[in-house]
Amino acid sequence: MEAAKDLRILILEDVPTDAALAERELRRAGLNFTALTVARREAFGRALDEFAPDIILADYKLPDFDGLSAVRSVREKSPDLPVILVTGALKDEAALEVIKAGANDYVLKERLVRLPFAVRRALVQAAESGARRRAERALRTLSAGNEALVHATDAARLLGDMCRVIVEQGGYRMAWIGIAEKDEAKTVRLAASAGQDARDIERAKISWADTPWGRGPSGTAIRTGAVQVMQDLAANPAAAPWRKATLEHGWGSGIALPLRDRSGVFGALTIYAAEPDAFNPEEQSLLTELAEDLSFGVTALRDRLERDAGLQRLQRSMEATVEALASTVEQRDPYTAGHQRRVAKLAAAMARELRLPEPQVRGLYLAGIIHDVGKIHIPAEILIKPGKLSTLEYQLIQSHPQVGHEIVKAVDFPWPIAQTIVQHHERLDGSGYPNAITGDGIILEAKILAVADVVEAMMSHRPYRPALGLDLALAEIRRGKGRLYDAAAVDACVRILSEKGFPLP
Repeated sequence: MEAAKDLRILILEDVPTDAALAERELRRAGLNFTALTVARREAFGRALDEFAPDIILADYKLPDFDGLSAVRSVREKSPDLPVILVTGALKDEAALEVIKAGANDYVLKERLVRLPFAVRRALVQAAESGARRRAERALRTLSAGNEALVHATDAARLLGDMCRVIVEQGGYRMAWIGIAEKDEAKTVRLAASAGQDARDIERAKISWADTPWGRGPSGTAIRTGAVQVMQDLAANPAAAPWRKATLEHGWGSGIALPLRDRSGVFGALTIYAAEPDAFNPEEQSLLTELAEDLSFGVTALRDRLERDAGLQRLQRSMEATVEALASTVEQRDPYTAGHQRRVAKLAAAMARELRLPEPQVRGLYLAGIIHDVGKIHIPAEILIKPGKLSTLEYQLIQSHPQVGHEIVKAVDFPWPIAQTIVQHHERLDGSGYPNAITGDGIILEAKILAVADVVEAMMSHRPYRPALGLDLALAEIRRGKGRLYDAAAVDACVRILSEKGFPLP
């Protein structure tokens, strides 16, 4: 990464020699960068805007504010910008506070040899965070779009509602839908839009012919039937006829997705984002799914197809987004890769053993494959630590169910996925976390998932111990039956693992 592009490192430090030592350590490790050092709050605020750093190294004690304030300020303005505390000394309580505030890591000045590793890791985390944020934006859009599809009564209203939710729920700058006319000029007719003044689209004379007015993303998507992505609209020659509008409205990047019916491509859904390079492969995939769902919905409404067929497709789309989110978590923590999926399969088998309805089983499975999504916000060093966790580190681990709940709660799933995630470490006697819920306050899905999670964790290798095996795992849930764990869930788990030979992957 460093060889391809010099980093821009903002150093928040009031001792010039300490800043110089940090720079020397990074250059010795082979990092190429431009550095700017500031010491005061006002200069720091200006540097965030004007210097546009890729990463921030901040001392904890500063002349007119501190590292914790700096972290909070950065997180409010730039959620994905990595921050590392580089300080002379830091108590455990202060370290936990800055990590909870959003710092990626902290490095003691007496151990600057660790700094290059911390910088490289923080940059990777920032890239993952940005990709995850964009995927979550696309997921929100897909979920809201699916809801619009479910409630649509006619095609024209559906197109307008879809543009609206893309902007209002997804947070994109603008969305519009163009229909390919069959006239001589191959005009693209504006059918719906949201976000900004649509008159610019109408005045743009967009076509789907192979001419300069038809080689933009929308016309090309209609003409070729392929998704078109322009990651830098202002600099792309194909978008030159509309450069003025692009600059005026602040469109950084755009994606045009073809809309198909049985006869072929009938139009395009075009979405603009404020930032360049906004549409990574995962976001493209989710938005392509949205366009396919929209095409399906329009076709269904036009042909008066049964609504049930549409609902099945929407459910598959939602399930695909959950699978994508699960993959993001597993890629970050190799020691527990596959853990979520194994827990999900075991929990689903237990639910079927308990004769729960299949839709409820499916919802439990989907909750299972992302039940640890909140671990995204826990430093990797803690997740893979081979030794015993400190009290403060364990407190941070215990925050992951609540963090997971915050990540998925805005998505309107037809199953209690967010509630299952936040409760999967609760125990019947109130000894669990994060909210010490007791008895019937814990939903059935979470009770089943809790048992499956304990059993799979004990049967798998961890950085701090080898696998403990099936016998010890079953002994643990039997010991806590009716006190910690739901009795029916324990009995179901014991039956399928010890009597029916369920093959835990």
